[in-house]
Amino acid sequence: MLNTLFLILFQLFPAFIDIHSEARKSFSLTDAQSLNGEVRMFRRRREIRQRLLEFIEKFRMKGALSPENSMTAEELGLPAEFKERMNKRLGKLGFFVEINGKFYLSEERLKEVMDKIAERRRTSNW
Repeated sequence: MLNTLFLILFQLFPAFIDIHSEARKSFSLTDAQSLNGEVRMFRRRREIRQRLLEFIEKFRMKGALSPENSMTAEELGLPAEFKERMNKRLGKLGFFVEINGKFYLSEERLKEVMDKIAERRRTSNW
């Protein structure tokens, strides 16, 4: 964890390297490659989160919030990738529910998932 922090500081503040010359000696190409991978991972997470929020907003705007008001992906204006993702991780989250080819957003399940994420953040070792 501390190594990652130093790597980020090295990338953002080149002067930090000069101040900490001992740390600079131990900084290697492998460390830089690892850092680039971590940056890409967090960028990807941000993109996924943004896409997920867009999906949630579409369900809310169209009123697909109950089984009675469920709609097809096409009616909701969702991309074809949505159905594919429902068969993978997105469906496992449980807040997008499919019934006979129609979808709705379970606000209750969304709140449960968001609370669980918030709890994990509060109790993390960061």
